[in-house]
Amino acid sequence: MQKPVLRWKDDQGALHRLELSKPQSVIGRRNDCDIVLGDREVSRQHATIESDGSSWVVVDLGSRHGTFVNGEAVKRQTLRPGDRIRIGHREIVVEDPNAVTADSGHGLGAAAESSRSARRRIPPAAPLAEATTSADTTEIEKLSFLLDLQYEWTQSQSAELMFRKILENALRISGAQRGFILRRDAGGYAYALGLNADLEQLSSLEFTTSSSIVTRVSDSREPVFMTEHIAADFAMQESIVRQNLCAVACLPLVGIGRENHGSEVMGILYLDSKRIMHTLSGLDEKILRKLAAEAGVVLEKLEFVREIEARKELEKELGLAQETQAHLLPRRTPEFPGYVVQAFSRPTRHVGGDFYDFMAGDETLTTILADVSGKGVAAALLGSLLQGALHSQLSSVRDPGIAIDSVNRYLCQRTEEDRFVTLCLASLGVGGEGVFLSAGHIPSYIYRAGTGAIEELPSDAPILGVFEESTYRARPLRLEEGDLLLLLSDGLTEAEDPQGALFGEERLVALLRRIGAAGAEAAKTQIMKELEEYVAGREQTDDITFVLIEKRATPTQRAASSFPP
Repeated sequence: MQKPVLRWKDDQGALHRLELSKPQSVIGRRNDCDIVLGDREVSRQHATIESDGSSWVVVDLGSRHGTFVNGEAVKRQTLRPGDRIRIGHREIVVEDPNAVTADSGHGLGAAAESSRSARRRIPPAAPLAEATTSADTTEIEKLSFLLDLQYEWTQSQSAELMFRKILENALRISGAQRGFILRRDAGGYAYALGLNADLEQLSSLEFTTSSSIVTRVSDSREPVFMTEHIAADFAMQESIVRQNLCAVACLPLVGIGRENHGSEVMGILYLDSKRIMHTLSGLDEKILRKLAAEAGVVLEKLEFVREIEARKELEKELGLAQETQAHLLPRRTPEFPGYVVQAFSRPTRHVGGDFYDFMAGDETLTTILADVSGKGVAAALLGSLLQGALHSQLSSVRDPGIAIDSVNRYLCQRTEEDRFVTLCLASLGVGGEGVFLSAGHIPSYIYRAGTGAIEELPSDAPILGVFEESTYRARPLRLEEGDLLLLLSDGLTEAEDPQGALFGEERLVALLRRIGAAGAEAAKTQIMKELEEYVAGREQTDDITFVLIEKRATPTQRAASSFPP
């Protein structure tokens, strides 16, 4: 099995290449990744490229913004030479190792150079004073096309009318028999409008282009003008031969660029003919470029409007989902003899995969904190399913371990293989005696009031939803008066400061040691305060959830509690 080569550019625009020489390579924002991409939309460990023995596949690691191959979102995708992997705003190209030459590492530069070479083979344009696109069209009339275009846009603000005017003027300038405007979509480029030389509208059924030329222009972002003959590197392409084309002009429609996006190829202006077109002067080419630029702006505005409308609809739906999920969390913490309970949860998005819940009986208080893999609506739906299953089993089975056994089998039978759950559970009696269970979850901590020490409660059972044969058993737990139990999700310890450094377990343990004696309510306030100061406004990257359970202290212990300096 051949080892493909990956090609990408870093933050400074420097080109990098990596031959996949090991079974798995990690792509992400962390410095220890094999491919480090410094982009805020790239997760710390975003995706892997790995061998399955016969081929290479890219695997998304539950990233926040997704992994795309050739414009399509993927979870797991077999890679082929020429594939383009987009992660955040970065693109990684999969090269064919047999096709790599001394200068092919410059990627699109080769395509652009080929495009420039094709244009150099076109006879030079006549001087401006002598140039004409037709016997009756003067340079002043050509420039008036652009003025008319601007006037039409200010008067109508109609994208369809604007596209029609652009095509009419492009056909007059070039002498082409057909013209199309293509808009970008998920599958490449789709028909937006077409006209023939008589300015009659062409239907989408009549829409045909040279895919090789469109691809060249899209990749290189440079126009191709072949108005008198087809360049040799295109002349034998199947689409050119099949349509019997003698001339083609093709220009990228590039938007003016929006914040965090930069200028993008929004579409294509495509002109072709079965006979030679007009000889293009320098002014003609400038006007065609300007027409393409105007079409790009229109497409970008349309895309922007669609995004706003889609965002409004999504925010409406997410608002309803957020409200629904909020109702699934306990409206208040339970009042149980001998304990003070405080809780906090904030999803990364409107909804998330973290949740906590309580089940208070006559003799025991059971607290659950779970973290569902992934983020957003999908994680929230699985969390709701899990929450219902836990309530059903824990209310009917006395032993928490046996209840979790049943929940694990239920998840294995009803969820995808790449979906899983970690959780921790504490069940405590009035006197402080109880049990603790952790299934693949990060450690929980106890502040011991008697000594001021921090006791770690690590996980000793596998995650839920992956191995149906797994078994779960709770271990004894006891809280003395003044002790404080902290259950948490990894969103707390993995919160990042503006430089990307994690809040971390050591910082949390030191904080808990310092504030544990103050009790659950004061500790919750202080944890949230120090967390906000640490992240200093940096965008949250994971759901943050924690629960504090305090075994109520005696009056003497309470009077002595304070925050050490």
